[in-house]
Amino acid sequence: MNKKKIDANEFWEKRELKQSWGKVLLSIVIVCFTLFYGAYCLDMYMGAHNLTFVKFKINPEFGFIVNGNDEVVHYLSLNDDARKIFTLDMFKGKKTSEAIDKAVEVARENNYLVDENKKIEVTVISNESNNKEIIEDKIVSVIKKKDDNVVAEVVEATEEEKEIFSNIKLDKIIEVEETVKKKEEEKKICNYTKVVSEDMSGTDRYITAVNTAKRLYPNGSKNVILISGSDMIQGILSSSFASVLDAPILLVENNNIRQDVLNQLMSLGVENVYLLGGSGVISDNIVQIIKDNLGINPTRLFGADRFITSTVIAEKMNELETITSVVIAPGENEPVDAAMLSAVAANKKMPILYTKKDSLASNVKEFIQSHKDINTIYVAGGLINNNVIKELESLGRSVTVIKGADRYITNAEGISKFQPSFRSVVVVNNLVDVVVASRFASKNNSALFYTGNNLSQSHINLLKNNTNVNKLYYFGGTDVMPAYRNTLYNIKKSNMNKCDNVTEELLYSTKSVVFYVPHQDDESSHYGRNITAAIDKLGAENVYVVVMTKGNASAIYIGDKAIPANVDTSNPDNKDITYLTEPVNNQMLKDYGYVDANDNPSFMMARDAEFRNSMKALGVLESNYKFAEELVGLEGITHTDRFNDKGLASNINHVKNIMKYYDKYLTKKHGSVTHISYTYLDEHTDHNTLGKALMELHYDNSLDNTEFENVYYVIKITETHSIDSRFTLTLTNKKNYDKQLNSFKAYEMDKENKILGVGYRSASGVFETFIERIDNETLETPMHVPFKK
Repeated sequence: MNKKKIDANEFWEKRELKQSWGKVLLSIVIVCFTLFYGAYCLDMYMGAHNLTFVKFKINPEFGFIVNGNDEVVHYLSLNDDARKIFTLDMFKGKKTSEAIDKAVEVARENNYLVDENKKIEVTVISNESNNKEIIEDKIVSVIKKKDDNVVAEVVEATEEEKEIFSNIKLDKIIEVEETVKKKEEEKKICNYTKVVSEDMSGTDRYITAVNTAKRLYPNGSKNVILISGSDMIQGILSSSFASVLDAPILLVENNNIRQDVLNQLMSLGVENVYLLGGSGVISDNIVQIIKDNLGINPTRLFGADRFITSTVIAEKMNELETITSVVIAPGENEPVDAAMLSAVAANKKMPILYTKKDSLASNVKEFIQSHKDINTIYVAGGLINNNVIKELESLGRSVTVIKGADRYITNAEGISKFQPSFRSVVVVNNLVDVVVASRFASKNNSALFYTGNNLSQSHINLLKNNTNVNKLYYFGGTDVMPAYRNTLYNIKKSNMNKCDNVTEELLYSTKSVVFYVPHQDDESSHYGRNITAAIDKLGAENVYVVVMTKGNASAIYIGDKAIPANVDTSNPDNKDITYLTEPVNNQMLKDYGYVDANDNPSFMMARDAEFRNSMKALGVLESNYKFAEELVGLEGITHTDRFNDKGLASNINHVKNIMKYYDKYLTKKHGSVTHISYTYLDEHTDHNTLGKALMELHYDNSLDNTEFENVYYVIKITETHSIDSRFTLTLTNKKNYDKQLNSFKAYEMDKENKILGVGYRSASGVFETFIERIDNETLETPMHVPFKK
């Protein structure tokens, strides 16, 4: 075969040419890859660096840092509420819409979106205005789609927020977070969640149930449950059943339906009526009334006794919704333990099963055994003995006993177990209203506080863990008022945030305050701490003082008697001037110029002179303190003179008129007012009459309490009373120590300035006790809220 001979130079030239083409192709590939990869990297880079800040305010205030790929790259807590319920792990890496979904879900679970004003404020900060508007529209749309009842409102960013977030970068987020926290600390001011109260009570238990049905079901209900108004034992079983049915509960008499109840029943537009109990509890005449007026044949649920009735109702509940847990409660006598857990049982849709405390009812045992989905049994209270508990455990289910030292703590333990987070509270203090109150609480997602006049420490601890309670409902009319009032006080106290002196802030949360002082010198001693605190908080122009009596019963005043040179205080004959070395007689009053228009000596004028000096020392404006007789002729005030000492008790209606005048006048002038007097538990009639008058006005709603519950009582520091919600106002301000000391000096004898020193010398023991406590910086003013024994 002939082989062509190739020149070596030609060979290398051709090879070089091929390599050149290869290099060109390789270069093209590299350039293309670089462009593609660069574009990818640029996209990722831009996604990471084209950051947008989105802030949400529900009550938790929080924000997302979102990149250009619509991914959450960081989450920021902007207040304490947000830190409690949100974490970065909940949102990081999620699309904006997914993060919003999660935030709304968690907020609702923690009761931030359950009240009537469901609103989320949205703020977007982006370098591109078009992008900002697109994101705003998208977020509003996502929130509306998530929950049509929630309003999303776009709020413009503050200049401070723009400065912090406008140029945010991933590597600077931690620095930004620290800046936000620092700014938040700087902004911290004392505040508290406003609490709105609502009285759910009717004129009796039947009307209370009607009012509650109207409140819960304004648009009617497919189902309704009727229970006997005189058999609360079976009635308590209705709460959980009503929760499963989503139905109101109405009360009927044994043989009759009251017209108000029947009217409400017909207005609901019901399709199904359930009667709980046999004909001995709710007669067949009730069945006929329902047929005649509604055209409905009601369903009766009952058994041979209350134990069987409880499982009959539970069976019906299971038909509607599978039961996984039950509450076992003693069914003998009053069903107190069942009542204590009725609201949480309803909230979790758990039937209450009655058993005997010494033996497990056979029908209850059979019910649990036949329902395999039941995995948890809760035992209410401490009356059911251990043998019954062991028998329950032998059924192979988890058994938990919920009990406290008394019925009230059992109630608190149930809330702690099943409903630790809540935004509203329902207060009830009797078994008559507990069924309807339980229905309201479960439907409204409120915690039901069953409490006496005392609010247990367990309930107080629940409030401390729920510092944003904003609604308080109460059932029981005037009888529940002490329990309601003390619950409200503790809610407000727990709601206080960032306050150096919580009690002071709570006392003076109104725009003005008026002190009702029985005698001259009381204002400097037991009231002095409060007056100086009120001036600090509200300003002197908003602090008022009224002196109610003449102060003429002081033992230092001996009238026309001569002034003895030396008084033997150990002599029983001198008991009327004990410990007084120089009492005041009429001649001294004349010598000092204390005479009235008829030139008669006036001990009251001498005392008033000391009082005026005391007011000046405490910082009260001259225009803002009055003596009772100066008010005569004002609206409702007809008493023509200042009251005599020990005369207030027989003039309590006149005292009330003065209090009502100040309430109306100061509410109109300032918007709201706090009233403070001595406690009605004080042993001195003038002191306790002021307290009684104020308490009666408070409880019959004669005071304008539309915005604040604003009545408080002072207790003498030398006395002790077992009082609910007792608290102390501590003197912490050195300036106020000096003010109070100077007010005491106003009551010391000062002959040069014609001051007789009546106050100090007639109550030297009280003054010296105060001065000692001021010197040791241990002065506290004991106080309490209205509380009716």
